[in-house]
Amino acid sequence: MRYAINFLVVNTRWCYEGVVNRIAVHEKGAIFLDLPRSFTPYISEGGYRYLLDSANIYHSQSLRAVQPIVQLAEKGDFKVYCYKEDKRSAIDENTSFQLLILVLKAKLGRVNLDEWIETIAEALNSERDFGEYEANYISERAEKFNFCMNLSNTAVEHLEELGLEVKYEQLYVFKRPIDLLYEMVNELLSGRVERDRKFETKMFRLIEEHMRFTDLVADIGYETACRFFSQESDS
Repeated sequence: MRYAINFLVVNTRWCYEGVVNRIAVHEKGAIFLDLPRSFTPYISEGGYRYLLDSANIYHSQSLRAVQPIVQLAEKGDFKVYCYKEDKRSAIDENTSFQLLILVLKAKLGRVNLDEWIETIAEALNSERDFGEYEANYISERAEKFNFCMNLSNTAVEHLEELGLEVKYEQLYVFKRPIDLLYEMVNELLSGRVERDRKFETKMFRLIEEHMRFTDLVADIGYETACRFFSQESDS
């Protein structure tokens, strides 16, 4: 039997330090990061510093965050892979850029909920569409014990079909406004909620809170700002 823990994490160093503490009790295993698959040769073969120095703005924070994982792999018998399909990563990067544009528009008083929903929905749909491919990639490289970061529900379902026993672990509960916006759009796409006045009022409020979060990041830095929107999980 092969086992996998799906860690639900945010891209901060302090979050990954907590993950490393959980993984380190094992002597060996495979670690699957939610970074572009093309990053794997650099991270697994000693090219992490080169990758970090040459990364664009979108990937630089995530690469800094996973440094504790890279250090763990260098010390122990752990193999590190990046499982995310490059096409999905490109969609996520575009989503991040489009959200930045929407924030700038919102600061000018121009908020179009259709644009926010469509932008977030594209990322959520790609997560679902690529889940099977990502699960196959992981299954082909999986060892007895495997540690995955932020697998989609679709990927988890396919991994279980492929014979892996998957459990979730969340060290921190993240309530950044953007996390809540993604939850809202996901519920809308799944048909669990309707787009009524209550839904739209809540979404407008979260967009305002997200704007304040981006200002906070500019003032105190991303890692510190994320701490204000997290709490330790009981799970």
